[in-house]
Amino acid sequence: MQDLKIAPIEEALERVDLIVPRLALDVRRALASRAYLQASNEPVLDALAEVATLAADGHAQSQNAHRIMLSIELARIFDADEGRPIARQSKASLPVLAHYLGRADVQEALARRSRHNSRSERISNRIASFLRRWRRLEESPSDQSALANLKSFRNYEIAHSIFDRQPAYPTYAELFRLCSVAAGLTYRAEIAADADDTDFRLNARIYRQLSRSYWGAFTAGVLAINEARP
Repeated sequence: MQDLKIAPIEEALERVDLIVPRLALDVRRALASRAYLQASNEPVLDALAEVATLAADGHAQSQNAHRIMLSIELARIFDADEGRPIARQSKASLPVLAHYLGRADVQEALARRSRHNSRSERISNRIASFLRRWRRLEESPSDQSALANLKSFRNYEIAHSIFDRQPAYPTYAELFRLCSVAAGLTYRAEIAADADDTDFRLNARIYRQLSRSYWGAFTAGVLAINEARP
């Protein structure tokens, strides 16, 4: 009898195909938010340290908004409900994807259906690489602490407004680290699913250039207005 907690192979493959591109989109969004925060941090703060203007004050509000946005994106990427069978969760998230890629029948089916027979071995290798990286994430105390802080922030500040205790906020370093982990895992998953693989490193470079250009112009404009004051 089919275990109702285990999706049939056809459904499992369909879910992998649905999850991977949505994850890639969320990762690209997270990389853009990370680049914005990184470019807006120390260089801008240092440049505007002695400038008392509404624009300088607004910088902090902008940073906070993008910190929340990055937290939302990462919360989606690493989302999973505790106490509910992972196979019954309709989430385009890494924990759900890891469940499917960890199944031997899914691994075999993904390798067999490759558009190019020569890619079957590459697909199998990428699945193994994904699972090794996923295990490292699960076994890393620092990464698990970052995920716990992210979930706490999501539950107490974003999804709900709970007043019984203050959540642990993820640090910038934790958010940036989880973003890198998510990009690495999703890149492996794209190859495992024989999908078009995204050059997340190129995406990250482009987002950094755009963000630095934006914040450079912002800083120059604020300083010019401040210097022009009588």
